Amino acid sequence: MKFVKDYVIAAQIALINKDHEQSIIWLKEAIKMGATLACLKEIKIIRTQIPSNDWKVIEMKYKELRKVYLSSIDLKLISNFSKRYTDEQATKRSNLYPEVVQSNFDYIHHFIRHKKYPGESITGIDNEKLSPSISECEFGNAKVTVTLLHYAFPISEIGESRLMKFIKNGDLHPRDFACIYTYENNKVSLLYRKSNKDLPLENVYTFNFPFGKKSENIRRVNMDRALFGICKYQVDQKKEAIEDQYGLKLRFGYR
Repeated sequence: MKFVKDYVIAAQIALINKDHEQSIIWLKEAIKMGATLACLKEIKIIRTQIPSNDWKVIEMKYKELRKVYLSSIDLKLISNFSKRYTDEQATKRSNLYPEVVQSNFDYIHHFIRHKKYPGESITGIDNEKLSPSISECEFGNAKVTVTLLHYAFPISEIGESRLMKFIKNGDLHPRDFACIYTYENNKVSLLYRKSNKDLPLENVYTFNFPFGKKSENIRRVNMDRALFGICKYQVDQKKEAIEDQYGLKLRFGYR
């Protein structure tokens, strides 16, 4: 597993299966990838089903596990991307917004040209101290992804094949790609109205993600999702009810 949220989900599933020992292993891995104790304790099943003695052990080892995370990421980059995200949000309703988004996209594209994607393994997960408007308890990389949602034609400019390599390497989450694709395919961002470009996407996918047109051909939807390792549409539709029933967290941010 390459993403924090995957370990968080795995820990919850282990608790449902009454495997507390495995759940604790996954929680420690999540912490080593950036999850904080405060965020983990917001999840009901984790907060209530982990025995207090085990919590004490996790809390005793927290600083050590946190150091592993902080030593694995580029602290300068997480600060830079967080500031860029904050500036982008601050100018959202001003004439400066297109220029700021362009600058942030160019910054992201710089890394991609050098065969690196600024994913969680490099820039870490979102940090509320650096970007107060982002929830770090969504265990995501919105400070990078949001720019790609709002920039006009990001996939067409970067190249789908490049992004596919980042997905296979575990640098870009498949659901992040599906969100970015949906925004581009449906021209959701206001910046499309101001763009003189008209770039075609390499392939046509139907994910039935938020902000996009929904297809009634669920078989096709699930086939496209399967290409990226995304769960079936029917599973997504049941997540909220499952969360309520078991006290889980299965949905993260805009995904």
